[in-house]
Amino acid sequence: MVFTYTFAYFLVTVVCALIATTILFQININLGSEQEVLAFRNYLLWYLGFVLSNMVWVWINFGFLKWDGSFFSVINLISICMASYYWFKYVEAKLSTDFVKMRTFRIVSMVPLVIALGFILTTPITKWVFYYNEKNEYIHGPLYPTMFILAVSYLVFATAHITLQSRKLSSKNQKRSYHIEATFLVFPVAAGLLDIVAENLPVMELALLFGTVLIYTNLLQSQIFTDNVTQLSNRKAVDSYLAEHIMTANEKEPLLFFIGDIDNFKLINDTYGHVEGDKALRLVGLALNKYRENSHNFVARWGGDEFCVIVSGPNAKNPERIIADIRKYIDEESKKADLDYIIEMSMGYAKCISPLASAEKLIDTADDMMYKNKTEEKA
Repeated sequence: MVFTYTFAYFLVTVVCALIATTILFQININLGSEQEVLAFRNYLLWYLGFVLSNMVWVWINFGFLKWDGSFFSVINLISICMASYYWFKYVEAKLSTDFVKMRTFRIVSMVPLVIALGFILTTPITKWVFYYNEKNEYIHGPLYPTMFILAVSYLVFATAHITLQSRKLSSKNQKRSYHIEATFLVFPVAAGLLDIVAENLPVMELALLFGTVLIYTNLLQSQIFTDNVTQLSNRKAVDSYLAEHIMTANEKEPLLFFIGDIDNFKLINDTYGHVEGDKALRLVGLALNKYRENSHNFVARWGGDEFCVIVSGPNAKNPERIIADIRKYIDEESKKADLDYIIEMSMGYAKCISPLASAEKLIDTADDMMYKNKTEEKA
């Protein structure tokens, strides 16, 4: 009976490792920013470390391997703490808020990890987190709950942060994506609590795997509405957003649709190459994303070198001021990048005050104004 249980536990870890490895090899840069992808890959690698150490540990724990289990238990707990930390890094990279980029925040955010790792690395001597009794059975030590709380603190912070940020979003698709990311916390917390009262079950492996598959599926789904180059929303997302928000437009709370394209973008491509052209697109995307974070308006890449901004509700006032703000963000990012050329954008807009308005007509009106403004600026 013991062998059957041990072998079943082992098979669960094998399946978890195979699925996680498959996801790891499927992760690519198109699923998010470089920082997001790197953090998610590191999370998966440490999750694999957790699962692989359990593959060996289970045979030791039930007496089928006469090895010292302390080493594998230490690796196991370190892996779970590191996986939690990199999940936190992934969420913060996804949100990309200004305070997260501060050096002070990066240092402070490592404190729980350092404390938890200190407990784990010294536990073979102190027996704070775990120990093996005379029968070579694995027993939780007095600081195991503390270590667990320190690890989970990263998940709690990330979940709270992404939930708060989701409230600032006006796009239902983006909100849905953020809410799915926030549900990740439920699985390891439930598994951790179960593990305290019912030890030696592969619940954490399965819980983290389920959460990982859910998030990976969400990443794939979000790419339907995401532009690969700039990581902004794409034209499909614009169509969805317009269809949703035109329905609520009225004279008191209108909808403003802005469209703009980069001046002399073809010249940038012809002079500096398409790689530099993509860099210019990403720079505009970065500027618009920062504008979005501060204004909570909808921004997207329309296609080619064209971008759009949608402002609805109480914020839909003074369109010329909105255009000036957008250009200010682009100018600030251009100066930071120290480019050999200037990035400027010609823009036009259209105003919607009726739920019966046509999205196509709105877009055409804004497009006509943009090209009229571009012509006047060249004259």
